[in-house]
Amino acid sequence: MSSQETFPKCPASETASSLDHHEFARGFELIRERTNLIDRLVLWFRIFVDESLTAQSERFSVLSVGAGNGHFDLRAINILRSKLFSVDYDVIEPNPILLGQFLGNFKAGQHINVSLKARCCLFEEYATSRKYDLILFGNCLSHIQNRQLALAKALSMLNEEGQVVLITSTRAGVQDLRMNFSPAPIEHDQNVCLPGEIDTALASLGAEYTCDHLTSRVDVTECFEEHSSSGNLLLAFILGCRTQYLDAEVKADILNYLRSLCTEHAGRVFMPHSADVFRIFRVNTNCEQADKTRL
Repeated sequence: MSSQETFPKCPASETASSLDHHEFARGFELIRERTNLIDRLVLWFRIFVDESLTAQSERFSVLSVGAGNGHFDLRAINILRSKLFSVDYDVIEPNPILLGQFLGNFKAGQHINVSLKARCCLFEEYATSRKYDLILFGNCLSHIQNRQLALAKALSMLNEEGQVVLITSTRAGVQDLRMNFSPAPIEHDQNVCLPGEIDTALASLGAEYTCDHLTSRVDVTECFEEHSSSGNLLLAFILGCRTQYLDAEVKADILNYLRSLCTEHAGRVFMPHSADVFRIFRVNTNCEQADKTRL
């Protein structure tokens, strides 16, 4: 089946409702246990730090947007500390379950000369007079309705030499499935954010940037196991709704389409889970205007 074909949207009913905080947090954990994308991101970040940052005596400030439970961020903190004397690390995560896990994981580690501050809120709600050396968007821009305004806001929050690092999934895999099966209770444009949209937004802002492509995959074998609770929740997280309660025919169509996106190896089924990583530099003229228009 061609990836250009579009199936009808999931029927509008309470059974296709969005995930609650607990379901989202568990689905978040499941997909990160089954993907190699985090390892690829950590390798990219290590190279980025080695090439971009020099040892400093002053504190280095970071804002992480959509940090989840810290799978990537805690490793990023260690990489930064290997290069820098001290780090101020601010975290925004709207899911209270994931944020609680992040704080617990941080406390369980030994992070010398690292100051952590965390807020449970949306990026649109976050207000600070602080300027950052680095702002990280952890594959969360699809949850923000006005992406261009969010990028303008982030650029306005940078120090003069600051940078934004933005991670977003490519179309193949998760976003392809969401584009073809958009659940009715969830706004379509809030579920999908393709790299081309980011290119357009950055061009409109006049921002300079580079983009690297990271190839990875996620094991979705359990999605095809009829009585697998983990498979049901994994599929629900990928699509963004409670797919386990959908009409059997609709769910069968979803699984058939998912299978068409996948490859098999050693009896396991893998879906593409690649990402583009944007490295964005501050542009003063646009940032000054962005300061006047807040999210």
